[in-house]
Amino acid sequence: MKDNGKRLLLSRNIVVLSAVSFLNDISSEIIMPILPLFLATLGGGAISLGLLGGLEESVSGFFKILTGYFTDRLRRRRVFVFSGYFISALSKLMLPFSTIWQHVIALRPLDRIGKGVRTPPRDALIADSSSENNRGRAFGFHRAFDTLGAVAGSITALLLFSYLGFGLNLIILVAGIIGFLALTPIILVKDPSRISGSRKIVFKFRDIPGAVLKYYIIVGLFTLGNFSYMFLIIWATGGGFTFTTAKITLSISLYILFNIVYAALSFPAGVISDKIGRRNTLLIGYTFFILTNIVFLVYVNITGLIIGFILYGVFNALTEANQRALAADLAPEHLRGTVLGSFQAVISFLTFLSSLIAGLIWSILGASFIFIYGAVLAFSASVLLTTIKR
Repeated sequence: MKDNGKRLLLSRNIVVLSAVSFLNDISSEIIMPILPLFLATLGGGAISLGLLGGLEESVSGFFKILTGYFTDRLRRRRVFVFSGYFISALSKLMLPFSTIWQHVIALRPLDRIGKGVRTPPRDALIADSSSENNRGRAFGFHRAFDTLGAVAGSITALLLFSYLGFGLNLIILVAGIIGFLALTPIILVKDPSRISGSRKIVFKFRDIPGAVLKYYIIVGLFTLGNFSYMFLIIWATGGGFTFTTAKITLSISLYILFNIVYAALSFPAGVISDKIGRRNTLLIGYTFFILTNIVFLVYVNITGLIIGFILYGVFNALTEANQRALAADLAPEHLRGTVLGSFQAVISFLTFLSSLIAGLIWSILGASFIFIYGAVLAFSASVLLTTIKR
């Protein structure tokens, strides 16, 4: 979308995709703060928590590679975006009928498959609909609306549980219905005509620039230490797998706090990355993740939990969107979907290992050791990130 030959700071595609993400995240984030609790009530423990946290992301990796490649080859974005959101909505409707924790392990990856189908073409669409000078703003704006949906969703979960007395199954069913409402605005999205059509895309590994591959390694190392948020939810309840109403209310409230910070800072973080550079912004974000782990490790009280979840929100605001924005910056335009897909696939596969390792560490050495593990890998990745050059 252009105005007098100049690309608008925020095109219609970006605004509409942000609205879709807002609605979808209301749905998703109704589920997220209660998901580890729901798993535990069905008999799951630390290992199953790590398995779920890892599978949720890793299973989507294969589809991220496929859709990243085909969105470039077919020069279509919207059809993949719609299909991905539809698959996720369907999985949410099935989840509340789980009766054993293995059902959750089987169904949740379906939601992540939907995410894998939609994310690379959606991110490529955001990149296509922005310029390098305002790409941080575009990704940050989208992330802010995505996270505002997370705030609304987690507040809705708290209201449904604490004030209306809904059971966990019924709360998840409400989330599934809202997920289908998120599909409606996608009809307003248009594939940009400027998607490169002058050459046939045949993906070869050697086509990925060396700087991108190096970036994969660095972010991959960081991801190995960035274990699932679900461990923090369980940590907030005292580190055990038995819950009272008060503990569930506390964990949801802390999750709301995290999302408020995340939403409030996502757009400013994108603006900052446009000014000081994506790499420098990520270095600051990685530092906040190290601080998050230190706080959770040292301060095992309500003050420590509040500070820890605030820092966790700052970290996510600085890194989540900017990691993808930097990958888009480094990618050739005609391979942008492919690079973003493979980049996110690397993160997805390593997220599985990260959460599984964290679950094993929790079970064998104790819960506090996962924070040492996360901080050490984040510091190592930070050192390597300083070597990235455009």
